[in-house]
Amino acid sequence: MACADPAPKFELPRQAEVIFRSPDGRGWLQTGIVRLSYSATTRSFSTRLESQGWQLEKTIDLSEGRRLYCELFVWRQEKVRIMVMLWEENPQQCGFSWGVE
Repeated sequence: MACADPAPKFELPRQAEVIFRSPDGRGWLQTGIVRLSYSATTRSFSTRLESQGWQLEKTIDLSEGRRLYCELFVWRQEKVRIMVMLWEENPQQCGFSWGVE
C-alpha cells in the first residue's frame, strides 16, 4: 500500500484510540484499539464510514483457522479506496488499521 495522494479525510468512530500514525504517509496510516466487542466495533466503523459517504466494496475474512475474528474491508468514495482491517484482541477489545489501497 503506497499513498501518492494525501490521505483521505474521514472521522474514525469516537471509541477508536489511535496508537500509531504513519510518519511518511505510506502503508497503514493509522493503527489503534477500540474497547468494544468485535461486532460492536464492526458496526461502529461501518456506521461512521457510511455516514461520511463511503461505500463498502468487499469484505475478506482473515479468521480462517483462528479462534479470534479478523477481517479486511475495502471501502470506496468516488475514485478513492481505503482498506480497514479489524481484529479481535479479546472479547472486549479490538485492533484496527487503515490505509489507502
